[in-house]
Amino acid sequence: MVGLQLHLFGGFSARMDGSKKALSFSRRKGAALLAVLATPAGRNRTREELADLLWSRTGEDGARNNLRQNLYHIRGLLPDFPGLVVTAQGLQLKPEFVRTDTAEFDAAARGDSLTALERAAELYAGEFLQGLSLSEQPFEEWRAREAARLLDIALSVFERLLAEYETSGRYADAVAMANRALAIDPLHEFAHETLVRVYAAEGRHGLSKRHAKRYRELLASEHGIGVPTRSGQLQRDPKLPGDRAAVIDASPAIVAFGDAPIVAVLPIACSQRQSASISHAMTASLIAVLAAVLPMTIIDHRTILAVSAVSTTTRTAAASLGARYAIEGSLNEFNGRWRLDVSLIDVGSGRHLWTGSSWKGGSDLFGLADGFAFDIAAGILRSIELTEQIRTSAAKNGRLDAWQTFQHGLHLLSVRSVKALPEAQAAFERVIELEPFNHRAQAGLARCVLDRGISLFGETRENAYPRALEINQRAHSFGCDDWYVNWQLGMAYHRNEKFDLAKDALLEALRLLPGNLDVQTDLGNLLSFMGETDQGIRLLTQSLRWGDRPSLLIARSQLQTRNYTAAVCWADREIQSAPNNTWAYLVRGSALGHLDRPEEGWASLMECERRHSGRVNGEFAVAPSQYSDPHQQDHILKGIEKCGWHP
Repeated sequence: MVGLQLHLFGGFSARMDGSKKALSFSRRKGAALLAVLATPAGRNRTREELADLLWSRTGEDGARNNLRQNLYHIRGLLPDFPGLVVTAQGLQLKPEFVRTDTAEFDAAARGDSLTALERAAELYAGEFLQGLSLSEQPFEEWRAREAARLLDIALSVFERLLAEYETSGRYADAVAMANRALAIDPLHEFAHETLVRVYAAEGRHGLSKRHAKRYRELLASEHGIGVPTRSGQLQRDPKLPGDRAAVIDASPAIVAFGDAPIVAVLPIACSQRQSASISHAMTASLIAVLAAVLPMTIIDHRTILAVSAVSTTTRTAAASLGARYAIEGSLNEFNGRWRLDVSLIDVGSGRHLWTGSSWKGGSDLFGLADGFAFDIAAGILRSIELTEQIRTSAAKNGRLDAWQTFQHGLHLLSVRSVKALPEAQAAFERVIELEPFNHRAQAGLARCVLDRGISLFGETRENAYPRALEINQRAHSFGCDDWYVNWQLGMAYHRNEKFDLAKDALLEALRLLPGNLDVQTDLGNLLSFMGETDQGIRLLTQSLRWGDRPSLLIARSQLQTRNYTAAVCWADREIQSAPNNTWAYLVRGSALGHLDRPEEGWASLMECERRHSGRVNGEFAVAPSQYSDPHQQDHILKGIEKCGWHP
């Protein structure tokens, strides 16, 4: 069988099976034509489609003539090749006669084995068709979309390998893979965090600290944080001009924070083949979803178009309206499937803070619009919140407005330190003073009370858990359709042993904002506490790509299932990323006790006590139980007792 091998990563090359010599294409568009037909092989491409893609600026007759000439050139290079099919309906490469590195990469990346993932990483040798640029915008857009898709898959493969290498102690491989990911995406969060942990695990603590510092500096630089004034306050973004205020849509139904940033949704672009009505439907759906999850003013696409009529670009229009962030994207159809590509942009610096893509099939395009909007809303929300917390941290010594104070409270909660909890609680209480009916601030306050009970810091669980639930229920009465409120309500129900209500509230939060990995993490944790441990661990593992918060929850779940060695490994991972999390030392100590390693377990418990005196003894006095089966708590306490600890 005569076969053709195409290498599309890092450039373009083609050779016949058994030959070491690459074919020489004198026509760049001949190479581009072959690459298009091979992506994927087996798909029929009409002559009109190829003409639009490669000769969009030539008339119909000229495009057809160019296509014939390039086909003649390809056949001259492949005289005995049976895989190229040319009919009146179109052109096709038979997949049984063609092998591409991109197709093999796609297949390997879908595998679950370490061998398959390593093969996928090996195949990704650079950007798709790098260097094969044409002066044809449709082709360049197609190439860019395919390159972005493959890059997303590659980074996902790198992340999975990073997790595997770190867990199995292959630290040198983890460092190499992290550096490879950072060469592609210098702001790749998971790669940076893995390097910090791995360097520390190798005992290279100085290098770990220096890399963590460089990463913080890089984030601050890339996110365009303003320069503090002499008073310590961050310089504010320009206020919205008074004469433009009338054209901005009303704020979302949720309580708006004072001085919250403005977000502009630019019109979603469609190719010439799609109608303007589809673009409007997609943009309107995105605005509706974002308005439901972002406590900010949203400038809609109609306003942007109206203002851009007298401005240079839509992004300039967004800036003139005082927007801090802009969201832009494109929607395109390929062989009956639709792809949405969206970017979140910092208007002041023009930097891309986040990009996301989603594929969907079906004929009900207006129905698909809502699905697309929900797919990318969680990513946009998380990116804005993280960026705003960075901005706020630079201004934390000055007087903060309601929005900044709320973000500062969220940041303090994320620190997971008993020292930060009172400060976080004070921040949320300040927001409530400024805006008494702000249900997100009420929910944040409830979380502080709940966490103080969980950590046994300043309150007993018997007092903290019911009080947190009461505050959450009040927040829910103010904003029952807010995902954040439902999320915190689910957490409060869980700690008050109302497991079914907790599950309902967390599922409602996910319905309101699908794809939110924070909510998914707590749902996985809840299921584990309810005895559905396998399903819980699966959800927690999926949530790891947004950070290490699930590590401790997985450790506790593994302890619950008597997988003690795994529990120690995951607890160690949590301690590396959050050394002040005392519950990690408790889980680790209990697991080591069950492994008959009492000396190590005792040392872990003593470290817990050093960081929070009375924490271990407090675990023996816990009531109520957070497990649906109270014997699980007894099991954890038994492991602690095996270390020689008796309250």
